[in-house]
Amino acid sequence: MKSIRNLAVLTSGILILSGCYKAPDDNVYYEDLDLVHTNYDVQKASGDSSYPNVYKTYAVADSIGLASNTDEVDVESVNEPEFRINIRNTVINNMENYGYTAVAATDTPDIYVSLTVTYINTKGVDYYPIYWGGGGYGYGYPYYGYGGSWYYPSYTWVPSYYSYDQGSLLIDWMDIKNAVRIPDNDTVYYKVDVVWDCTISGLVRNSTDADRNSRFKAAIDQGFEQSPYLKH
Repeated sequence: MKSIRNLAVLTSGILILSGCYKAPDDNVYYEDLDLVHTNYDVQKASGDSSYPNVYKTYAVADSIGLASNTDEVDVESVNEPEFRINIRNTVINNMENYGYTAVAATDTPDIYVSLTVTYINTKGVDYYPIYWGGGGYGYGYPYYGYGGSWYYPSYTWVPSYYSYDQGSLLIDWMDIKNAVRIPDNDTVYYKVDVVWDCTISGLVRNSTDADRNSRFKAAIDQGFEQSPYLKH
């Protein structure tokens, strides 16, 4: 089944997690930079009496998809058994706790939960002005000189190089129950709405496997916790 992603009227929730894994060379912890962002279709997943939750069954993707701008990771690495099983089991536990029943993907579940990892490497350089004279090196600011005129000290630009990796896990609830077939001469297409999604983002460089798995588990739990409208 092919799907066309369609986000209807959405409401969002955002939470920055607290954490305990320290990033290198500063006073920021990796988990302090993790972000959990959830969206939902107000008319399909709000739990409001005007729009009751009609979904009862679900299936979770067996594997994790990958979108990346670097060859540092591949599909095999994001589907490393410990990581994949940890992600799937955490999603399944939350689905069960919210009152949904697991079925096989071939049994046409009401909700199909897709899992995708994005891995983006960002590199660049910043330049900072440094001046000398009158007390040593520092940032170059103008100051008021003798005779009432403004003037600047001598300065030069010094490059500062940076590189960081940001990974995200995307969890999408795809509305199979209300999938709409789109006519096509050669292929069967379906328009499938995404009724809820959770995006978990954070820095991943120098994060150990244990730290990464723990962070993603906590973040997935948080995504469901901040979406109580999904409960039956």
